[in-house]
Amino acid sequence: MELNVKKIGNSQGVILPKIILTQLNIEEGGKFTVSISEGKLILEPVIEIREGWAKACQRLANHPDYGKELPDFFDDDTLFDLPE
Repeated sequence: MELNVKKIGNSQGVILPKIILTQLNIEEGGKFTVSISEGKLILEPVIEIREGWAKACQRLANHPDYGKELPDFFDDDTLFDLPE
């Protein structure tokens, strides 16, 4: 795919088509690191540390073995001395 360099304000840039951004799972406001290697421009998406946590937690919660390793702390009435 060929892309043209365009004037953007006082700079020049390349507009990435939506299909490329979708394949990289990059939304508006997403970030890239930029490097040059052997005369090639390399753009790599920056993945935020917490990105995807909500989906990962949901998958974990839906897993059939979820919670099996955890003791039943809250089933033990002697754990908390709560007034009736």
